[in-house]
Amino acid sequence: MKVRSTLLMLPVAAALSLGTLAPAQAMPAPDAVTGLTVNPVVQAPGAALSFKVTASWDQFDGATGYRVKVLDENCDATNQYALGDVSAANYSATLANLGGSMTYCLSVIPKGVGGATAATATFDTPAADTAAPNGRYVVNPASAFLLPDFSVEGPGYDRAVFRITQVAADSDVASRRVLAGDGTAAQAWKSGRTFTLEYHRAGTFTPHVLIADQFGNTNDIKLTPVRVINDHTPPRVQIARPTKPAKAASWRVIRGTAADESGVEVLMVFTMEKRHGIWWVYDFSRAHWNKGVRSFNKTMMKSKAEPKVFTGKKAARWATPRIKGLTKGTLRVYAIAADRADNYGVTRVVQKVH
Repeated sequence: MKVRSTLLMLPVAAALSLGTLAPAQAMPAPDAVTGLTVNPVVQAPGAALSFKVTASWDQFDGATGYRVKVLDENCDATNQYALGDVSAANYSATLANLGGSMTYCLSVIPKGVGGATAATATFDTPAADTAAPNGRYVVNPASAFLLPDFSVEGPGYDRAVFRITQVAADSDVASRRVLAGDGTAAQAWKSGRTFTLEYHRAGTFTPHVLIADQFGNTNDIKLTPVRVINDHTPPRVQIARPTKPAKAASWRVIRGTAADESGVEVLMVFTMEKRHGIWWVYDFSRAHWNKGVRSFNKTMMKSKAEPKVFTGKKAARWATPRIKGLTKGTLRVYAIAADRADNYGVTRVVQKVH
């Protein structure tokens, strides 16, 4: 009975070995990936026209990776726009050789799997944004003087300062740069609605604002020319003469004016009087006369008396505090003004008083 049972089993084993009877789990695997999806394509930021293509699919059993191709809309392998290998079941690439408003095909083939075929899906590119952004900018003032600047480290240097203001700009402006128009490189305008523009030599220059969107579309906006001027003219200083200049009491308050193209920075008033052959210098800080010597120059060199100092707008139309103790003698008044370009203007009055 045992031998008979063995013989009866032989045809079954033979049939299984020949594959004439196959269990359900031995069905052939699919020959292409499934679930292939291409995400909406977007234009990629940057100066060159390009599009970002992303896709995903189901993991293919036994695949060692995937070969991905971007083809024409007919999935024709002879018209290939991109080729790459990826290890995972997804793809991402920024392609600069695609056109806007066109249809393409993405092909995926599992690697390391014999007999596998390509799965394909078509996608559309959006219309390319090639329009430059717009904006409106103004520059002020129309002209400015080259003035010394001692706020930087090292020796002072001359500069003229202008301000560019953004009046309006499209919402897609991603970057701003400023060209001074004097041959220097463009400067980045990083933030804010105003930009400080500097020049370091005299001349007439035309600044430009270069604005760009995220896709590198640039608009060159030409601004009004500006004039940079060298100030070589000293301030104009005047001391007002009272109606009765021969009377000492008329000079108790000394008045005058100072004017300059680039602006008066500082004005100093010195008051001296010669009495019985000796020079006296008035100290405005202490309201006191300091005694000198017979020589005017030696007196001025040695004197520590402080003049009256005016700065800014107060120097334009000035008046000293009341001077105490004026008496008979020879009065000398000096007014010295310096403008913002370091030019100096001097005026004086010499008057015998009683």
